[in-house]
Order: sequence, then structure tokens, then C-alpha cells
Amino acid sequence: MTTVHFFTKSDKKSVKFVNELPRELYFLECDGQVFHNLSDIDDGKLVQLHFRVCGGKGGFGSLLRSFRIHKSSNQLMCRNLQGRRLADVREEERLKKYIAKKAEREKEKQKKKEDKIERLKACGRAKHQFDDQKYLRKRDTLLDDVEDAIEAGVSALGETPISSELLEVTVSEEAVAGCSSSTEHGQVEDSPPRKEPSVVDSSDSDIDLDEMMSIGPLKKKY
Repeated sequence: MTTVHFFTKSDKKSVKFVNELPRELYFLECDGQVFHNLSDIDDGKLVQLHFRVCGGKGGFGSLLRSFRIHKSSNQLMCRNLQGRRLADVREEERLKKYIAKKAEREKEKQKKKEDKIERLKACGRAKHQFDDQKYLRKRDTLLDDVEDAIEAGVSALGETPISSELLEVTVSEEAVAGCSSSTEHGQVEDSPPRKEPSVVDSSDSDIDLDEMMSIGPLKKKY
């Protein structure tokens, strides 16, 4: 570690001071070169006098750098000149701002509530109104044309002659109706006589009723 002093050789007081100093306490520098004797430097040049200062064993800079790595950037726990922590001061300022804006927040909250009520009331009303007179006239014209076309089609359908297929269906229905009326007046062929079911005489049976009772109940076969 050194201290620097500037002078020129024309400064006799500085030259005398340098010559009286021991050589081990200083060194000279001129134009970027190091000199140990003042006589080796030309006249008119600016001379830098560096004093030698004894230092320690070193390593203190690396110690400071290691402290810088572990240094916290949180300064809220520091105290101001009044002895209060910065975190408490900032919290107090925040509460003051919060209380000062309380009325404004209440007003904004009430406004939002009123806007919501208005939106609910206006829910049934249309938000937009379509106003295009050209489109409306064209729409009415199209509706009238469609209605006239339907009426013309219905009237034309009523004047259409009966087709041949429809005539054949009508004739067949009349024939069926005639057959049903003839059957009602008795003009139906005589049907063959109904055969009466034969009755079996129980007296011709080989087993008498008394014998069946004497045998007893029949056994079921499994």
C-alpha cells in the first residue's frame, strides 16, 4: 500500500525533502517508469513520489469478499435513527394508506353492487336493436310472396282431375261393399251340416265302476 505525491525537479523544497528521505521508504515514478534516484529523471518532468507503507500478511480482502457473499439484502430488520425497525415503519405507513382509502373502497363496492342490480333488471330487455329498413322491407315482401305461393298451390290442388289409380281404388272399394250387402240378405251358399260330437256310452265299458272303486287309488309312475 502506497501514498502518492506529485512534484517537479524545479520545486527545490520537494527535491530537498526527497533527498533527505531514506531510500527504503519511497520510490519514484516518471512516464510509467520506476526510478530510485531523483538524478536519473530529466528536468521539467512530472515526478510521482510513492511512499512505502508496511502492510499485514494479506488475506483480509478475501475475508471481506466472503462476508459479501453471505450478506443479506433484507434491510427491514435494520433500525433507523429513532431506534425503530424499518419493517415496523413500513407496516405503519401501509396501514395509514389502507385506512385513508377505506371510504373510496366502500364507494366502489357500493357502485359495483348497484351495477350488478341494474344488469339483473336489464336481463329481460334486449341489449341491441336491429334497425335496417331495407332488410325489414325485403323480409316482409318475402313473407307475402311465400303466403301467396302456398295459397295458389292449395287452390291448384283442389282443381286437379281424379287420376286412374285413384279411380281403380274406388271401384274395388265399391265391389267389396256390394259383397258384404249380399251376405246380409241371405244370398250365401248353404254350408255343410255341423257334425255333432259322439257320446260314449259308459255301459259298454269292460270295467265296472264297482270294480274300479275296489281296486283303490292309482299309483303315479315316476
